[in-house]
Amino acid sequence: MQRRRAFLRLWHCCMGKRSSPNSRAAQYVRMSTDQQRYSIDNQLQIIAEYASANGFNIVETYEDLGRSGLTIGGRRGLSRLICDVQSGNAEYSAILVYDVSRWGRFQDVDESAYYEFVCKAAGVSVHYCSEPFSNDTSLTTTFIKLMKRAMAGEYSRELSAKTFAAHIRGAMLGFHQGGSANFGLRRVLLDNDGKVLLTLERGQRKALVGGTVVLVPGPQKEVKLVQQIFRLFVNDGLRPSQIADLLNKRSQQRCGSADWTEAQIRKMLVNERYIGESVYGKRSHKLKGKRVDNPPELWIRGVTRSTAIVDEKVFRKAGEMLDVSRRMYSDEYMLHMLQTLFERDGHLTIDKISQEVDMPSPSTYVARFGSISRAYDLVGCPQDKRGRRRTEAVISGSTPANIIVKIRLHLLRYFITADVKDDVLPLRFSPKVHVNVGIALCFQSPRGTNQWRALLEPLGTETYFLLVRLAPCNRRIADYYLLPSSELAIGRCLILTDKASCSLQRFHLATFQRVCEKLIEVDPSILVAPKKRGTYVELV
Repeated sequence: MQRRRAFLRLWHCCMGKRSSPNSRAAQYVRMSTDQQRYSIDNQLQIIAEYASANGFNIVETYEDLGRSGLTIGGRRGLSRLICDVQSGNAEYSAILVYDVSRWGRFQDVDESAYYEFVCKAAGVSVHYCSEPFSNDTSLTTTFIKLMKRAMAGEYSRELSAKTFAAHIRGAMLGFHQGGSANFGLRRVLLDNDGKVLLTLERGQRKALVGGTVVLVPGPQKEVKLVQQIFRLFVNDGLRPSQIADLLNKRSQQRCGSADWTEAQIRKMLVNERYIGESVYGKRSHKLKGKRVDNPPELWIRGVTRSTAIVDEKVFRKAGEMLDVSRRMYSDEYMLHMLQTLFERDGHLTIDKISQEVDMPSPSTYVARFGSISRAYDLVGCPQDKRGRRRTEAVISGSTPANIIVKIRLHLLRYFITADVKDDVLPLRFSPKVHVNVGIALCFQSPRGTNQWRALLEPLGTETYFLLVRLAPCNRRIADYYLLPSSELAIGRCLILTDKASCSLQRFHLATFQRVCEKLIEVDPSILVAPKKRGTYVELV
């Protein structure tokens, strides 16, 4: 190791151009795990020796601890470095990195080169301190750097293939291959002889290299609740959404204070782990790429090592019932069913749609047509604007009028006056600030992820649109989006996901206090200070 360091110092002194004394530089360090020789301390030591030998003065440190180098996503250190360089806020002229792999193991070598080019274009050079090539544009350096980038990406590909093969082998033997245990089950760590060592709590991971993990029945209270959920669905004929509402009303929380949702009930009803079977490989997510749903013939079914907590006949019956309820309706069929109900009763309500056994649920109409009101329009059911807003909010259990009252009360606590009359929109704070309010309801996508849909109905005078996004249970407020009307396609259905796009993320506000502060930034005249500020309470 000492010989290597001496060789590197001699190489860089002879081949590289020595910087001017006390040139300002930043250092970037990264590691994926602690079990590798590229630990943070080792990187910092090599970089410090390089800086001393080449006349650099390190003034800034960027680090990514426990982060994969496959993509820039999740690497806040590198993202902040690139942002500082591009914005011109960097107070240094060089970036020191241990080697090419620490910069990233990008699967596309051009991506790694692109981030380095961005730095060079801003006048900031990138130096790899432990690599046997100098920081120039010679043919030899360019070729070696390209090979190093390809080798860094290839290492991740080979490691991924080996890890996947080990997971398949473990799954075939019936061992748990990662992730938290489902409700009603617990993870148990076994040694090489199959003896139980301990029960792993939520968040804990096995530390033994040769140890294995299996699933066992959890507390009796949770086991009985799982069995009750299957009985409610199979014997009593309740829908997953109705089961979730029933459990929430009984205050039977999933874990801690978390509420039950329709999506969670559906996942439980098709989870083979409750009958002791081990299934692996339903979805693939290799090398941080796109998640892929694998066909059933590619699933790995291992030997049974867990004890069943649900009768297999009941489980199979629940799967058959879900397959029937999961059938895809065409737009024409859904509108025909809605038209038939409208002609029979003369009007439409959320309750009437929910009570019809053969009809899709109201949330299905929202997912298909953007809003339940739009579905009403397509079948010719008349509805005024106030009725539209009230109908949309019935699904969430929270009416726009109630939300506006809460907003008005909290604005007054925050010294903001608004011209608010009942549920009249928009809220008029000043000539510059007219705010329309909308609700984004959460529903389950076909891939099992949460999505939010909101119909942005124009009023003509709003300058901002405050989008109130509800939590997955659709019973409380999660966060907000304050969208300028000039940058928004009013009148269209807006779809949000857990990972909002960058264009919308800049309008995201986590708390109602941030909404108030943002409005004050737009027009400070709406801030009134004669009253004493009370204790701030977030909207729920």
